[in-house]
Amino acid sequence: MSLSHDFFLIPEEVIIKDGVEWYLNNRDTWKYKVHISDLIMDYMFDTFQWIPTYNPITGAEANGLNIYDLTWIKEPGINKSIRILSHWIGLMREAPDSFWIGGKAIWKEDGQEGFWEEAKYKIDKPEIIHQLTALHDLAIQGAKGKSCILHYGI
Repeated sequence: MSLSHDFFLIPEEVIIKDGVEWYLNNRDTWKYKVHISDLIMDYMFDTFQWIPTYNPITGAEANGLNIYDLTWIKEPGINKSIRILSHWIGLMREAPDSFWIGGKAIWKEDGQEGFWEEAKYKIDKPEIIHQLTALHDLAIQGAKGKSCILHYGI
């Protein structure tokens, strides 16, 4: 099973004191949620750094997602997320039905020697479009009401 990032549509008035506890209690039952593969998030990571966010751990306004913990996406970040996701969905529609993306370089042992090799991952176009569209739709729901998106990293 690959790692994933979870996104939840949360009413603004919800107060989360312990993110891990909230996640463990709600990850399987929360109605409005989306899972995005870590491979896809890693591939798109730089563009998510443009989104204004809030880090509930530090209490600071920031940009981008906390890959290993909680991130709140509020206004204006939700609308920026919608625009970025729209562009990614359009770009992915131009891809072949399956394609390869590069990942982080990994160290390979070869006897007493070793070398760095870039990881490659095969991506299924319909699946990536499905995941990105689901997140896009979640963001649109958030923009319509007094809601924010809670991102829970890997």
